[in-house]
Amino acid sequence: MEDYIPLELTYIVYKKNDLTGLLLGFSSLIPLTCFASLVTLFLYTKDTTIQYALLGFVCLEIINSILKYILKQQRPEKSPISGFGMPSDHSGLSFYIATSLVLTCKFSFSLNIVFVLVASTVAYSRFYLHYHSLYQVLCGGCIGVLFGMIWWEIKNPLILNF
Repeated sequence: MEDYIPLELTYIVYKKNDLTGLLLGFSSLIPLTCFASLVTLFLYTKDTTIQYALLGFVCLEIINSILKYILKQQRPEKSPISGFGMPSDHSGLSFYIATSLVLTCKFSFSLNIVFVLVASTVAYSRFYLHYHSLYQVLCGGCIGVLFGMIWWEIKNPLILNF
């Protein structure tokens, strides 16, 4: 652990003098930033779409916690934290957000590429920083995409009928 230092005010650690690790550490904060943004938007606007996006975020976090408890797969040996790592919450949440945004902005191809690249960067950061194995990150991303598509199908009729 001597080679690792914390990213201030977070639990994210990266190797000293590793600029890539620092940048990827910041990218790991994107799901938390999205959650805070959704809460703020909901409190300000009371918008139904934001409410459902926030509810989906919380539901996916609950699903991930249940899966971690059931699967009980440890994090990689080099992981700076302990606990179960399957599936990766960050990967799942970032791909849930990306999937939701892609389905919302389905006519803007270049914007959709950005959403997927940002989610991929978050997922990669979890692998690069040794918080998760590649398998845990890939499973988290697949769960996020699948949940995002299912949640889209559940919430869309509810919002349209609201």
